[in-house]
Amino acid sequence: MCTRIICRMEKDLLCVNIGKKGLSESVVAEIRMLLEKKRLIKVRFLKSAGSDRKGLVEKLGDLTGGVVERSTGFVCVLRKKGVSSCIK
Repeated sequence: MCTRIICRMEKDLLCVNIGKKGLSESVVAEIRMLLEKKRLIKVRFLKSAGSDRKGLVEKLGDLTGGVVERSTGFVCVLRKKGVSSCIK
């Protein structure tokens, strides 16, 4: 798939918001469960989540067992490990 199609797909992805409490155990468990059911999910970091978004994105990938497919600003897309990449 080309990047343009992925951008269109992102509008339809299931979205999880991460706020001021950050990556709590309940949020990580919810994301793990969603990754098992869905192939891709979108995660939005609110401004109150902290200033180190790159660190949060890497930590999120490690904690959930997902792969960060794409990260732009306050939004990242996670995919389930073992599923082929959508972006070439």
